[in-house]
Amino acid sequence: MRRFLTVLTAAVAVVAFSSMVFAQAPTQTKTEKKAEKAATKAEPESATGKVAKVDEAAKTFTVTTKSGDKDFTLAADAKITAGTKTEKVADLTG
Repeated sequence: MRRFLTVLTAAVAVVAFSSMVFAQAPTQTKTEKKAEKAATKAEPESATGKVAKVDEAAKTFTVTTKSGDKDFTLAADAKITAGTKTEKVADLTG
């Protein structure tokens, strides 16, 4: 009987300490998960104007618009269109 009480006491202590650890574990709420997901999803950008400068190595270019210059960095899978034609980064300078 004494051994049973010792084992029972040890089991209760283990459960008590493990529940404290689980109670302290941080959890994300649905709002935090949505905010994190929205932050990682990039929105496409556009500008109408004249291409001022192009850096083909860095895959960046600057467009001069009525409201000022706007810098763009191209993703690896970015599509550049001029009207209905698909362009390359090198074609932007011409």
